[in-house]
Amino acid sequence: MMAKKILLPLLIFIFTISLFSFPSDSTAVGDYYRIAGSNRITTAIEISRHVTQSPNVVILARSDDPADALAAASIAGYHNAPILLTKTNKLSDYVIAELNSLQVYDVFILGGSKAISNEVEAELKQLGYRVTRFAGSSRFETAAKINNHLASEKNLYEGEGPNTPKKDKAIIVNGYTVADALSASSNAAINAIPIYLSKKSHLPIELPSYVKEVTIYGGEGVISKEVYDSLVAKGLKVTRIGGKNRFDTNIKSLDPSNGENIILVRGTSVSLTKEDYPDAVASSALAKKLNANIVLVHPTKPIAEVVEHFSKNRYVNIYVLGGESAVSSDVAINSTAFVDTTLSFLIEDGINDSVIHPTEPIIYYTAKNVNLLWYMNFETGESDYIWFSRNPESLYFANGKLYVALHTGQRSNYWNVESQLGSVAIIDPVTFQVEKEMELNLDPYDIVIDKNGILYVSSGSGQWTDIRSYDTTTEEQLSRMRIYSKQYIQLDPSETHIYTVDWSTIEIYTIDSGKLIEVNEDNRNYEGHYIVPDGTLDFSPDGKYMFNNSGNIFHTDSLYHYKQLEYEYADIGFDETYNLFMIGRKGLILFYDYDTFEIVSAISTIGEVDSLHLNNNYIVSLTKFTDPQTEEITYGVEVFPK
Repeated sequence: MMAKKILLPLLIFIFTISLFSFPSDSTAVGDYYRIAGSNRITTAIEISRHVTQSPNVVILARSDDPADALAAASIAGYHNAPILLTKTNKLSDYVIAELNSLQVYDVFILGGSKAISNEVEAELKQLGYRVTRFAGSSRFETAAKINNHLASEKNLYEGEGPNTPKKDKAIIVNGYTVADALSASSNAAINAIPIYLSKKSHLPIELPSYVKEVTIYGGEGVISKEVYDSLVAKGLKVTRIGGKNRFDTNIKSLDPSNGENIILVRGTSVSLTKEDYPDAVASSALAKKLNANIVLVHPTKPIAEVVEHFSKNRYVNIYVLGGESAVSSDVAINSTAFVDTTLSFLIEDGINDSVIHPTEPIIYYTAKNVNLLWYMNFETGESDYIWFSRNPESLYFANGKLYVALHTGQRSNYWNVESQLGSVAIIDPVTFQVEKEMELNLDPYDIVIDKNGILYVSSGSGQWTDIRSYDTTTEEQLSRMRIYSKQYIQLDPSETHIYTVDWSTIEIYTIDSGKLIEVNEDNRNYEGHYIVPDGTLDFSPDGKYMFNNSGNIFHTDSLYHYKQLEYEYADIGFDETYNLFMIGRKGLILFYDYDTFEIVSAISTIGEVDSLHLNNNYIVSLTKFTDPQTEEITYGVEVFPK
């Protein structure tokens, strides 16, 4: 069962093909999303559909020249307004359909009539839209007109935006170098900071008198020292973000507080004769919605600065704008896909249940359709198994012992409780030998054991069936209560209550000297009937909160809903030493601060997280891989030292 290292490249290849292949339209694949249309106009529409369903404004820019759109990031962010693209003399039917879908009243046109014709403006007015055109005699003056709108106390939606325009701040970029403007657009959109366009050697327009702080994007090769010095001489606070190239400048501009989402855009022009970035210019409103940085990438090859950034930073969601010619799937994968864990084993059999030894590097697991309990030391590679005459399923580690639920291998809603069979084996985890096997006359589905050695077990057969408690020393049955079959059970940290749960219902039983007593029926259901995928339930170590893998968190004592995490998850783990809890979802393990419930870190796995285990020294994830040809699932044991 131990995986040889030669299998790892094949495994990564299978994983890459199955999870990171991008469809041509806007579809989520794993944690990667590609937003693309058939051309630049329809791609902008696809981005619009991800921005908001009810904007106040739509911004319309020329599709074949992004100059006027460069300064629009601030108003796009302020108004939550998507940026759509149009040909100079023709309004696309797709754009008209998107405007109708968005049900906006106001359209902002960027640039003069040579950029977007008067005929297009007239058509928009005929369709019933109120049109505002921002136009100057040059791109520099057009940018200033856009920024005057943002700063004006008389603009159409003053105070309705989610943030206040930063009138005392400004961003300056080279008006002919689009890449640095794209690097600035995330900051401009999220924080409503106006972007002013400059020439290399001088700033063609005067900044408003209320501007006190300026950030220059780009090195002295695009915005000269003379421009910098002239701003300082006027008493402004000036900061330059500049690198050795556009990609380096971009990476240095990223805001580390925007840590969950990232947007990849093409950072090189599609034209050899002019700066043309059709998919990227529409990205600012999406950056605002996702609170995401925008990263420039090369369309066909990974860039060293980008790879270096992603080797050190993990993101929950990665968005790729444009089709394969804009950013290829290979570039997206090879630039961002880094693994933090070590793959110790491959497990070909489907896993029923698994537990970790609290102090040793050992995983125990049961597999589907085989009568084996497996032992695996993920440090030494040693493995062993125990064969049972019955099918081992649920596992529990308590009091220095390993407990294994054994059932006959068949379940039925018609198998009444009086005729059920099953047992629980108690294993010495050091010698990996069976100490004894307890007959239960019950079909064991899930088990927990308290510190006094009392076993609690739910049945997996019958419709109405039993949950029972047993003394594992005397093997005496102590109590029984009627429940629905196939209920997962959990012991709260104080060991005063047993919780049974399925996909929508929870019941609570008080424990008195190992005996189960049902509590008030008012507590039988979640407040609001919150759905619980797979019927999972976990407690924080202090017993204050309950978590289910839909991301909902409840007060344990009342079952009242407390809050919801941003993400559903496959499994959850707690680390009291660092006051953290972690969730496993897809190819990531996300770490949360237990006090603030905010994400503080993340690590990536090779496969999709199925279950998480923690002991004194390790975080262990059981992950699964789907072979795209056979659709068969293989499990891996991935290890991350604390």
